[in-house]
Amino acid sequence: MLILARMLGESVCIGKHTKITILNINVGRVELGVSGSEDIIINLHESVSIGDSIKISVEKLNKNQVKLGIKAPESMKVDREGAVGLIPRI
Repeated sequence: MLILARMLGESVCIGKHTKITILNINVGRVELGVSGSEDIIINLHESVSIGDSIKISVEKLNKNQVKLGIKAPESMKVDREGAVGLIPRI
């Protein structure tokens, strides 16, 4: 699992077609905008699946920042504003 810190309004791109944006950070929960999908509300230490191969979890949060856990296929690239890497296979 790759852990990425994102602040309010920042995004992470997973593969070619999935973009996740931090829309709102509240006490114990985060609202995520997912490209091509409805917005998702996720609580601390919970996870959601996006499609068949991507799993997102909220690992840690404070009022200005959230740490997302991302699980996706080994070959899928993750881009967070220029930093590109591969993440472990599910």
